[in-house]
Amino acid sequence: MPARDNSKSKETLTALRARLERDLERIEQDLENAQASMAQDINNEDRSAEIAAMAIERDMDLSTEEKIREMIESVDTALAAIEDGSYGLCESCGETIPDGRLEIVPYATRCVECQRRQEK
Repeated sequence: MPARDNSKSKETLTALRARLERDLERIEQDLENAQASMAQDINNEDRSAEIAAMAIERDMDLSTEEKIREMIESVDTALAAIEDGSYGLCESCGETIPDGRLEIVPYATRCVECQRRQEK
């Protein structure tokens, strides 16, 4: 079986990582701004509903920040796998992950069947 050309995958993953980094910076800035605004208005009873809404939004941003960091880690793992030659091999069964799956989820580490089993 011929070796897989991973140049397009590497390009896709690198671009995805750059976008995730930009998203992370934006969320971190939003979190800083929200924290500063909440600190200023914490004792203002007239804005208590707005402060509560900001707290909920901050919690959602924290959750999104965590998911982005996890995705960056997955992308970094995929980029390292390209470098060491293991990209596209299922970490569970060792079989080749189909190109179609890697096009949809370029940082996939499992074939569809193993991923299903993992999620159950």
